[in-house]
Amino acid sequence: MKKESNVLLENFIAEVGGIHYGNGNHTRQMTRSSSILPCGILNLKTGDIPNMFNVFEAWAGGSFELYSQNKDYYFGGDEGKNDDKWMIVATSGASSMNKEYATKSFKHDQTFREMGVWTFRGAFENTPEGLMKVVSKSGKRRIKCATYK
Repeated sequence: MKKESNVLLENFIAEVGGIHYGNGNHTRQMTRSSSILPCGILNLKTGDIPNMFNVFEAWAGGSFELYSQNKDYYFGGDEGKNDDKWMIVATSGASSMNKEYATKSFKHDQTFREMGVWTFRGAFENTPEGLMKVVSKSGKRRIKCATYK
């Protein structure tokens, strides 16, 4: 029975993105989160991140992974509501190895702050046409942008 309960606990930890333990001042997460560096708000029409750079020039040849986060959805809410949080993560590769609706946990690359568990919604080319597909999928014109570290 003890081995069976450990397997159930491990499955639960993997599904929710980890369990934090510690004395309150120093907590650690038992599962690994992907490190990303937030870059700002990306204008999906122009490809500009204000006061930073244009993604078509800076990340040419890469692709974007689109993620959403809606806590209400997991507790019976509707998917695709306007209060969904959306984020794009720039990658160096031309395609993604993630499957749609797979979940992924992220942490800030410099502060190590946990950024939560996000749902993968698709991979898109780093082109104006690719970003227009993001607009149609997310319903947003501006979106948080980050890059893997």
